[in-house]
Amino acid sequence: MPVTKLKDFSRWSHLGFDGKLTFYKPRDIPFVTYKNGMPCHEANMYIHKLLEDGLKYQTILTYANCIVALVYHVESATHFNRFSDLTDATFRLFIQGMQSEKHPNCEKVKSNNRVLEVGIRCLKFLEFVQECHGLKLFIGTDKANAITVVETTHKISFEGSRHKKEVTSTSHLCLQNIN
Repeated sequence: MPVTKLKDFSRWSHLGFDGKLTFYKPRDIPFVTYKNGMPCHEANMYIHKLLEDGLKYQTILTYANCIVALVYHVESATHFNRFSDLTDATFRLFIQGMQSEKHPNCEKVKSNNRVLEVGIRCLKFLEFVQECHGLKLFIGTDKANAITVVETTHKISFEGSRHKKEVTSTSHLCLQNIN
């Protein structure tokens, strides 16, 4: 099973002045593994970060189910074996692979909206991988990066308010062509 649930997972928050560990309230959290059952450390650290950010279980589970597709893609690739080996071309291949997956009845496995959602979440995950491993020129808006992303800023308005909030979203060129 790619994403399993760890029930009542306890994790410690800090070591108090009295020398005792202080624990967070136990929660259920998703746990990502490779196909062979070994844990994917980067994915599970990303899930831990999402947990620290206060996201709800269902949201974290959705994100975990998105990034597991990239975990399997990297695991099954023959020409690279780490997330940091990804490039624009290999990320595009990953997206195109998801778009071309079909059921035996020739129906698409993932809708275009789902491919877009998975792609965007994987970009966020790869930004975390860059930060986690201290990588330089891995993912960013500069053309010198292995994976070049496009950032767009737009304003969203809230119902019942005149104020607008500026939001920046990250995408990739191959995701902008998905209808």
